[in-house]
Amino acid sequence: MSGHGSPCLDNFISEQPGCGTGRTSAWKASTLRNVPGARDKIVFDPYHIMRYMNKAVDDVRKKEHRDYWARGDETLARSRYLWLYAQEKLPQKHQDRFEQLRAMNLKTGRAWAIKESLREFWKKPTREKALAHWKPWYRWATHSRLKPVIKTAKNIQQMPHNVLTYFVHRITNAVAEGFDSKIQTVAGEYARYGRMIREAGIKAE
Repeated sequence: MSGHGSPCLDNFISEQPGCGTGRTSAWKASTLRNVPGARDKIVFDPYHIMRYMNKAVDDVRKKEHRDYWARGDETLARSRYLWLYAQEKLPQKHQDRFEQLRAMNLKTGRAWAIKESLREFWKKPTREKALAHWKPWYRWATHSRLKPVIKTAKNIQQMPHNVLTYFVHRITNAVAEGFDSKIQTVAGEYARYGRMIREAGIKAE
């Protein structure tokens, strides 16, 4: 949708009972302007929050990999995507290697465990149970001595009310984001094919 921060955005949001957001200021500002009781209807989307957490895990992995690599140790080589999978979605062919990595007491392994615990947060049936999970999780994350994890946890903690509203509205943009990603992939392939045709000197009909 074009026109973020525009009357078009205001008109769209004014018709919604709740609003999931990835923390973009335009969406939040428009929701506050147009939705009655907006503070209790804004939901900071779990999909985006888990993306931030995955990035934190990957940042920990990158630094640890560089440290290992400098010593001639390839332990973490070609392991990036193993740490980004949800535990239950890790392909069977990677299970053995991943179990070996997890047994090594790596910093990346600790970051991954914190990330997986945050995933459990979203599965709680009520706001109260989610909050009971959040408090020890936050302490674990902020005492992990892993800077990217600490930073991400503190960023989430800055918006607790609109994280917990998820347990009222159960709104997520995950499906829409998935469709958007596929559309972008197809558009990229179409553009690449067009360049190939032009470079070959063939005029597309």
